[in-house]
Amino acid sequence: MRVLVSTAALITACAAIAQEVPKASVEAPKVPFTETRHDRTIEDPYRWMEDPKRKDELARYVHAQSNMTVERLSNLPQRAVLVDLIDAASRAGTQMSALRLAGDRTFWQQLDTKDRVPKLMVRDKTGTRILYDPASESGTSAGPAAINNYNVSPDGRTVAVHVSFGGGEVGAIRFVESDTGRETLGRLRPVWGEFTVQWLTDEVVTFTRIPPKAAGDDPMTDMVAVVGTPGGAFKPILGPGIAGGPAFSPSAFPLIRATGLSDWIIGLADNVIDPAVFLARRGDLVAGKPAWREVAPSTDRVVDFATREDSLYLITRREVSNGQLVRIPGSGGPQQVIPMPDGYVLSALAATRDGLYVLGQRDGASHLFWLSDAKGRASEIRLPFEAAIRGLAATADGSAATFMLTGWTTASRGFVARAGKLSPADVDSATWSEAAKLSVRQELARSADGTMVPMVIIGQAGTIGPQPTLIEAYGSYGASTTRPYYDPFALAWSARGHNMIYCGTRGGGERGREWHDGGRLQNKANAHADLIACGEKAVGLGLTAPRKLAITGTSAGGLLVPMAAEKRPDLFAALVSRVAILNATRIEVAENGANNFIEMGDPRTESGWKALAAQDAYLGLLTANDLPDTLLTIGLNDRRVAPWMSAKFAARAQSIFGNKRLILIRAESEGGHGIGSARDLEVQEFADIFAFLEDRLGAERRLPSSMTRMAGASGKATR
Repeated sequence: MRVLVSTAALITACAAIAQEVPKASVEAPKVPFTETRHDRTIEDPYRWMEDPKRKDELARYVHAQSNMTVERLSNLPQRAVLVDLIDAASRAGTQMSALRLAGDRTFWQQLDTKDRVPKLMVRDKTGTRILYDPASESGTSAGPAAINNYNVSPDGRTVAVHVSFGGGEVGAIRFVESDTGRETLGRLRPVWGEFTVQWLTDEVVTFTRIPPKAAGDDPMTDMVAVVGTPGGAFKPILGPGIAGGPAFSPSAFPLIRATGLSDWIIGLADNVIDPAVFLARRGDLVAGKPAWREVAPSTDRVVDFATREDSLYLITRREVSNGQLVRIPGSGGPQQVIPMPDGYVLSALAATRDGLYVLGQRDGASHLFWLSDAKGRASEIRLPFEAAIRGLAATADGSAATFMLTGWTTASRGFVARAGKLSPADVDSATWSEAAKLSVRQELARSADGTMVPMVIIGQAGTIGPQPTLIEAYGSYGASTTRPYYDPFALAWSARGHNMIYCGTRGGGERGREWHDGGRLQNKANAHADLIACGEKAVGLGLTAPRKLAITGTSAGGLLVPMAAEKRPDLFAALVSRVAILNATRIEVAENGANNFIEMGDPRTESGWKALAAQDAYLGLLTANDLPDTLLTIGLNDRRVAPWMSAKFAARAQSIFGNKRLILIRAESEGGHGIGSARDLEVQEFADIFAFLEDRLGAERRLPSSMTRMAGASGKATR
């Protein structure tokens, strides 16, 4: 690590971004456009940015804006130090993830200190070795390669690895031999990064294929699950338009889930939430002639599922907000509710030969339960520290369950559960030494309607007076923001003497389905109020002050965080919006749009459009009295959220508030939605974000105690 700027010099350095806000030298052209939607007239002079034929013009505007942003932020005196600090936090040691076991082989993904992205590892009786390294394919103009997922054949001899480039997530499946690392069988494409190959036998696989689409059409619709042998022909088995198959919406994802513990194979019509669940016999799928039987409609609100022997096990939230564990005989018969301890939100399960492992959580923290032989009373398995379980799954042969355990200040560690007992998997990540010095505390904020909202605060103990504080919130899809997560970038922010707060608004999953429903669709205003309450609580606790308080949201967090900023610009001094959904009423024309209707609202209906309009920060700018200083990040390879959403927001915000507020765009040419991003690119992104925040919040720029001894002179960081 190179030497750092002295603490004294940093404290006395003045910010390079002048307090007076210069007018943007690159403005987006306005093209008059008016439409009426459900009795509301919409003026949208930046609608041209959505036109695929003007994609290059949009890219030129975004690049020009981003170049100005990069230059401004590069001149901030604290940025070079932030690069060093963030880099040190992210390279504190080897990071492990995605644990799998098959026979005597252990697989995982590993990010070593010199790596840009994780590689796939295997350990067997001959030792530990690299099985697949994306760096071997990263020397192309498509950007860095990255592993999105992998799955191991039942015999452990072959691994199906999904790889994409430049953070774009759409990629191809490679088949790699476990013993040799040699690629074999031919590649399968195109496949979305979340869709994992399923093994029906050691040779026959099933996967979900993206269909060819014309420019401007949504490629995430009309997908079909197919079955076959790699290198051979594949037959369609689930999806829209398949003769003899179940009725299927074009926007639903047809997915297959298979284990070695049952002849029953699960099929899904996955609408992001609330999938319909089907069953078919393994042999029928292998033959390409499944007789699907629906066992749970979308109204059952299924969260997770597993098959074992002749039974299907479901976690359903149809009748109980926190979820019920239900057994359904595969060959027919009455359903059975399996009792579980009260007070836990049930969220995942894994079926093994020795029973069922069921994951519950309270305000994000995980609790693991085991039911011997899938019967009797559930017993809790004590976890070694307060943490979140990630990737709970049965081994390839069903003999055990595996998972990674991670805490707020403890990096991920791998565990194996057999017969209700935990043992380490010897797949442990290194924790940054500064993380252990940080304090973690839980608080509750009272929202406008009296609802108590959970929040987690990470900072340095003993700080006195208001400190620069960043609140992160998401509030969508039932995902828990207060679920423990080891984030070296956020830890670097706290190690600077600042506060990091995670606000578990409604719309998330902290307290079950009612909590989720309470902040989605037409109820999104509740989530806005919850986030505002977290900000007010932080101020009330003396942790910060409005002039030192910022908020950030990513992806669907764009339905929440920018709207809260528009509603309370007096409370928040800065806004960071990352690859966000900022023009929600236009998701119907966006790639990956239609499958979000169930969570956000269907713009083809009056009620759905009005729900989206109340979440649309781009429309909200027209009625907002003010806006905090804002930094918007864009991944130009983003296939989840259209880059034009942030571009339109920036153009309108600059037009309305640009004479008094700083509105910046930062774009990444080799990145997408953040999934599969190279670490060096992430370091630069967060250095820019934190430099922007420290400048806007008037931060006293401190270093962790262990790093001040290295203080000295340093030049400007390179990009």
